[in-house]
Amino acid sequence: MAQIFLDTNVISEISRKLPAPGVIAFFERESDLWLSCFVLHELVHGFERLPEGDRKRQLADRTQAVAFEFAGRIAPADECVAEISGRLRGQAARLGRVLHPIDAIMAATALARDAILATRNTRDFDGLGVKLINPWEASP
Repeated sequence: MAQIFLDTNVISEISRKLPAPGVIAFFERESDLWLSCFVLHELVHGFERLPEGDRKRQLADRTQAVAFEFAGRIAPADECVAEISGRLRGQAARLGRVLHPIDAIMAATALARDAILATRNTRDFDGLGVKLINPWEASP
């Protein structure tokens, strides 16, 4: 089975009080789950924008827990990922399509490892050559 890289929306969903049943089933079924280092970037960015308070502390704690849970399974953005993501963004721009840098990096991380990208936003990654799975819709 191939590695599966999780988009930030998958991590956010599983962190909810009542995650979607499909996402719960996905986590119970899959075992080789990974993160791009940019998922941590997005999680930290999310809580750092908030004013001081309980919600910010809860999200910061959850981010630390995610980093701990995925220790050893967080892929860096290396030269290969940088090159692939730049190529993806350039190709998208030529087609008049906007590909956000972090989406390009996440797709490139999966492509560089011949892995699958798990995301709810499959349309954002269509046509990039990356294998996709939507945990909200995935069946065993």
